[in-house]
Amino acid sequence: MNKVRTILLVFGGFWLAVAVWVVFSHVILRETRIGVVAQFLDKVPPTVGKPIFLLSWAILLLGWMVPVGLVVWPLLRKETGGSQNGVVTLTPRDEQFVWIVCTYAAGLAFLTSHTFYVTAGTFASGAVLLGITAFLFWMRFRRRQTPRTKGLTIMSNTALALLSIVVVLYLLGVATWYE
Repeated sequence: MNKVRTILLVFGGFWLAVAVWVVFSHVILRETRIGVVAQFLDKVPPTVGKPIFLLSWAILLLGWMVPVGLVVWPLLRKETGGSQNGVVTLTPRDEQFVWIVCTYAAGLAFLTSHTFYVTAGTFASGAVLLGITAFLFWMRFRRRQTPRTKGLTIMSNTALALLSIVVVLYLLGVATWYE
């Protein structure tokens, strides 16, 4: 592994450690040096401040995926030009099973997240929900070795539409709790 990949991996790991520490140690960021940003967002009109708050929250909790993904992505590609996915090869029946299990797991994560009463578990469940949703988006739009069946296409599109609505509900629930 070259130096750039090592630096990206260490940076992503450090970022993840900070995000996990913030979630599970009940740190109130408003009472830290970052509180200046919160005071600024309080003065900005809500139509501008809330989207900035949501974006900041998402970057803090999920931003570690970018540097780690830049390291892992080349490892998941085949050495033969990278035109096909070399790690995951599923039959349509197996892929349908993965879709059903992941959709139910994401729904369970949403139901256990206590979205409108924010606790540390809310963010942990939200990370699971967002991770599963990102994985399913990748499953839907990845390059395939075999063509997708019509039933699998309908099911995957329906699952992604439902999970997109659930993620928006989750984000709105967390955002409205901080008012």
